[in-house]
Amino acid sequence: MNLNLEAMVVLDAIVETGSFANAAMKLNKAQSAISYQIKTLEKQLGTKIFDRKNYRAELTEAGKVILQEARK
Repeated sequence: MNLNLEAMVVLDAIVETGSFANAAMKLNKAQSAISYQIKTLEKQLGTKIFDRKNYRAELTEAGKVILQEARK
């Protein structure tokens, strides 16, 4: 799996902080930039990383695998 460093940092920040908004604050970026980064990564990998059905986005099973790879 080939992930760029920016995508790994964004993904880790979302999981660590619990939300896209908090990750944006932590990384000093606009929330739209965080969302765009994840949407682009999902399109590149051809899978959903987050389940956005509930109030808070939750990692999908594929997202958990991607996060493990990102943290390596």
